[in-house]
Amino acid sequence: GNRDDDPNVLHADVSWSDDDGHTWRHRRLTSQVKDSSWGGLFATSGSGIQLQRGAHVGRLVQQFVIRVRGANYGASLVSDDHGATWRMGALVGPGVDENKAVELADGTVLLNVRSKPYRLVAESRDGGLTYGALRADTTLVDPGNNGAIVRLEGAGARDWLVFSNTADSLTRRRLTLRLSCDGGRSWASSRVLVEGPSAYSSLAILPGGDVGVLFERGEYAAISFARVPVSWVGRCR
Repeated sequence: GNRDDDPNVLHADVSWSDDDGHTWRHRRLTSQVKDSSWGGLFATSGSGIQLQRGAHVGRLVQQFVIRVRGANYGASLVSDDHGATWRMGALVGPGVDENKAVELADGTVLLNVRSKPYRLVAESRDGGLTYGALRADTTLVDPGNNGAIVRLEGAGARDWLVFSNTADSLTRRRLTLRLSCDGGRSWASSRVLVEGPSAYSSLAILPGGDVGVLFERGEYAAISFARVPVSWVGRCR
């Protein structure tokens, strides 16, 4: 179902603040964005993106996981009017769990998907509305855990990406940062941030260009924050 007042439906809402978080307003999107034949749906952990280039500049893109006929699919929820209205893009899958999107220099949206033993990737040429075929990135070993991916900005950083996940095929451990100099086609360098147990992570580019890493540490004992210079992970030439 997709009735906004149905207590048995997993809903999609948007919340916003115009006063730096002191007060909030909320709006339900379920009837607008959810097909009534779908099962559950949820926004993936972490952050969405706003497109910066190409035909869809300004578009807000938030990744979702959607249950359809017993299988999991991904999709991008998008807004072209800064959140006034929203629409769900086409389903990609099955076999898509929590997923993240990043915009490349040419406007392509790169999808990066939680999957084991390797992450899955796909590309969109229409700002996240549809994606091509999924394929495994065998460099990105994963136990089936949520990761994060961001694009670096600045002089020379045309398609430099930073990616984080627990780089172990079986266990949520070895939280690792990786650097790509070519839009995710290859990963030039990597470095382990936490060797032991760790889980979900989220990335942001901080003022000055460092990478902010927010992550679950230990056996879900704490949420920790690290500020990491990109040069600590590696260098693009």
